[in-house]
Amino acid sequence: MDQEDGQPSVSEDEKSREEEIREEWEREQDLLKQKLISWDIEEWQEPGGALLRYVGGVDVSFVKGDDVTACASLVVVNFPELEVVYEDCRLIQLTAPYIPGFLAFREANFLVECFDRLKSIQPDLVPQVIIVDGNGMLHPREFGLACHLGILLDLPTVGVAKKLFQVDGLEKNTAHTDKVKELQKGGDTFALVGESGKVLGMALKSSDASTNPVYVSIGHRISLNTAVWLVRRCCRYRIPEPTRQADIKSREYLRERFPVEASASPKKKAISVVPPSAARGASHVDGQSQDHCVEPAASHVDGQPQDQHVEPAASQVDGQPQDHHVEPAASHVDGQPQDHCVEPAASHVDGQPQDHRVEPAARHVEPAASQSCGWTTTRSPCGASSQSCGWTTTRSPCEARSQSGGWTTTRSSCGASNQSCGWATSRSPCGASSQSRG
Repeated sequence: MDQEDGQPSVSEDEKSREEEIREEWEREQDLLKQKLISWDIEEWQEPGGALLRYVGGVDVSFVKGDDVTACASLVVVNFPELEVVYEDCRLIQLTAPYIPGFLAFREANFLVECFDRLKSIQPDLVPQVIIVDGNGMLHPREFGLACHLGILLDLPTVGVAKKLFQVDGLEKNTAHTDKVKELQKGGDTFALVGESGKVLGMALKSSDASTNPVYVSIGHRISLNTAVWLVRRCCRYRIPEPTRQADIKSREYLRERFPVEASASPKKKAISVVPPSAARGASHVDGQSQDHCVEPAASHVDGQPQDQHVEPAASQVDGQPQDHHVEPAASHVDGQPQDHCVEPAASHVDGQPQDHRVEPAARHVEPAASQSCGWTTTRSPCGASSQSCGWTTTRSPCEARSQSGGWTTTRSSCGASNQSCGWATSRSPCGASSQSRG
């Protein structure tokens, strides 16, 4: 209490407000939880998954030192090839407070917006199941982000966490460590049974080379056995490819817009984030000034050639360590060996052979002040009867009043009787009024 006027201190007000929010969110969780389905309900969930074509992955990455500014990312891969056919990254502002156990109330609505854009742009690529970088029923209230998102979207979801959520008596103790050591090969598992007797999830050694397991739990409209099967089939490395790619894309997106610069100091380095207007990559590509309606070179970042399949170093940007929410991608971090979850160069750029059907994913460029302006890249399916196979890049409007600003790139089909085969690019006008935020 304030001793002079008898009014509650700011910290007491904040604590009271947080408690009110917590109670409100608990009521909402209880209502949503009544809709939860924890068994197989989809046709593709039959043994073998022959009808499964597309799997989605979502991730939210944060700007270093900023718990408000983040990037929401959605990636769709085909199955079982695990090639990226769609990606969408958007800058978001997380205004809801962070309260442990209620992450979904901060992030879920932004991820729903990603799916809304996919449905309007490329409805045939809407995934049949979504892998979430987080927990489902392995949660203090048995209702994590994967459960929440699945019910909002009415789609099957699976939670995959890199660390054990220590709930219901589960602990990362000696007994747990001993069980992890018993996982010998990719696909080995052990159940996560709480003190309540409930099986909350499974620890899965997702690849032969991985040292640490991932923790799989039910989100919605799927059984635990099917969830484990799906995650194992989606893993080239430790992390499932859909969420691994979503993490790569979101960190890449933030790195281009918010490069970290360090000023040397005898005792420590002071890290500052360059304002969006000055961010490298936002207005320049390879040292050339760009129009915000122009897509930057898809194969270069900061002037260096890139392979879209190669995960950039996750733990360092311009020599500085990154947010702990982002999984390191390189095989070494700060000189220490890491889990071999890094995808080696799957194809080559600049003189090396490429898959002629796969175009490098387009970069997203949007005005820094806009929360709803960016690039979306989709790939049309390559079927046996289809002669048209390639990528389509579209740019969403920068504000409600501007519906036609940006570039559209299409690829013509290459048939035996067709003399013209390649890409056609057209640009619609970018209105000067496209300045508003979000």
